[in-house]
Amino acid sequence: MTALNERVHVMSTNESSPTPWDEVRVISHAHEEFDDQACVVVNMVTLELIELDEVGRSMWTALRETSSVDKTVSRLLEEFDAEAEQLQSDVRRFTEDLRSLGLVEGDIQPVPTSAQASRDLRARYLDLTERALLGLLYKAPENGPQGPDVDSLLAGYAVNHGLRSMPGFTMIGFPRLRNVRALAEYVMNEQIPGDFVETGVWRGGATIMMKAVLEAHEDPQRRVWVCDSFEGLPVPDIERYPDDAFWAKSAGKIAVSLDDVRENFAAFGLLDDRVEFLQGWFSDTMPTAPIHQIALLRLDGDLHQSTTEVLESLYAKVTPGGFVIIDDYCIDTCRAAVEEFRAKHHITAELQVIDWSAVFWQVPVI
Repeated sequence: MTALNERVHVMSTNESSPTPWDEVRVISHAHEEFDDQACVVVNMVTLELIELDEVGRSMWTALRETSSVDKTVSRLLEEFDAEAEQLQSDVRRFTEDLRSLGLVEGDIQPVPTSAQASRDLRARYLDLTERALLGLLYKAPENGPQGPDVDSLLAGYAVNHGLRSMPGFTMIGFPRLRNVRALAEYVMNEQIPGDFVETGVWRGGATIMMKAVLEAHEDPQRRVWVCDSFEGLPVPDIERYPDDAFWAKSAGKIAVSLDDVRENFAAFGLLDDRVEFLQGWFSDTMPTAPIHQIALLRLDGDLHQSTTEVLESLYAKVTPGGFVIIDDYCIDTCRAAVEEFRAKHHITAELQVIDWSAVFWQVPVI
């Protein structure tokens, strides 16, 4: 089951409101995916989604069938041992979350608390950052004398399908960028210690999102490590990694300079002394990287060699409960490196699919 955004946690509050709610309607383009443990509901127009636990799933099912907050509460009271006042508050918050994702329509009364206002403001900031990183705030290039610009033809489709973003600060697309945001917020909310790290950053988009999450949650301690050669892909060591021969012609390509990535952080107002740049080939930088504890480790190095070098050097530093994201699992060389490493170290944590390209797993809590 993919986990591209926050899991719903039913939260408690001592506040109550006698204000009756109007009925709400679930949108026609809401798509559901169920399994035995969880449920994901997706807005197929915006690609916004929400992953539900057992209680959230019951709320969603009842709301969809009744179109009424009051009837949903009544049905849940029959299913769960809970106070009516508490359950009504929970359903109100849940329904407001659904509305913010465009999954229900109706005149829903928001939960009037400062905590909710703070959460809404944080979400809006991260939504805006996400759209800016994906290039969704820019007007498509004008058609040239030879006809439509190729980038303008591809941009809308590519971003929504996770292929690449043009223009923008990342090639990973919406699903993988949302995964970075979701897991970063998860480790913040669960207080899993450690820094955020990406190895292979291109223009820096994923690490900029990591830093935006730290800012949104006002975290003063964690660091974001931006690790790259800043000279493009390396010349592969074919003697040790013969399957990397495929990459020989790509050496030095897709390079973005360190200065350019620093400027991208600065453009978002996120460049400070908690953004650490580690420049060099992974074979040189990873074994001695001054990174002590990691909560979120994201690999985007393509090659068998690059993937192995990062995992061998940094995996042991990932805090139990933290996450490892593999951007290039769809590429044979990267997948081979991951499978070899997991087998060598007896890692059995479930690989969770993000999209057609990427996977992640959570380091088990011992």
